[in-house]
Amino acid sequence: MADEGIFPNLGTVSCLQLTFGADIRLSPNQVGAIRDSILAMFPASSVPPWYFREVYGWDDTAYEIAASISVSNRSDPLKPYSAFFRIQTSAEQAIDGPRVRDLLYMLEPQENSLIYCTASFGRGVQDGEPYLSLDSELYRDDHGRLALESYSMSIYDEVDAKLGTAEVRRIGDESNFYSVSFSQEGQFSAAFSSTLLDRAVTLFRRVHRARARET
Repeated sequence: MADEGIFPNLGTVSCLQLTFGADIRLSPNQVGAIRDSILAMFPASSVPPWYFREVYGWDDTAYEIAASISVSNRSDPLKPYSAFFRIQTSAEQAIDGPRVRDLLYMLEPQENSLIYCTASFGRGVQDGEPYLSLDSELYRDDHGRLALESYSMSIYDEVDAKLGTAEVRRIGDESNFYSVSFSQEGQFSAAFSSTLLDRAVTLFRRVHRARARET
């Protein structure tokens, strides 16, 4: 049975998926605790990547949150590990592992990291088409029908500082998908995932307001 209300309620903002990750420093004790929790379930998994997963619910909707700890592919010797989290509306059994909340507990104490976040939103055609005046790249199938339309834009504040980027994809003639990407300093926690979602929603609405002023 899904636990209630531990992570963000994506459904309140039509968010389909929230991902965030960063390179982090782990003490030997933290690495040992994470490894031991994995070995208790998977005796052959002595080296990373290590995977964590759980399901939580809001009202009648079940969400999946998955996480991984792996070796960083960057060259910073002070942050040799990479942590990655994914929260999505479909609660399918994609992977198995210890609970994500147990991982968050093992990551404490933790220093601030530059965390990179992407939030994907879905909107139906009835919600309007605010981006039609932008240049787009068109993909058509063998019969000439529109299969995918996509383009991206940068998001700036009032003093022209870049806040993030947005990507728009339209599949066929009915479904729109919007992704907002940005970076923010913080520490991994269930509460911080709500902070990231709030900022993603703010940037998402900013794009729509900017397009509304131009039309």
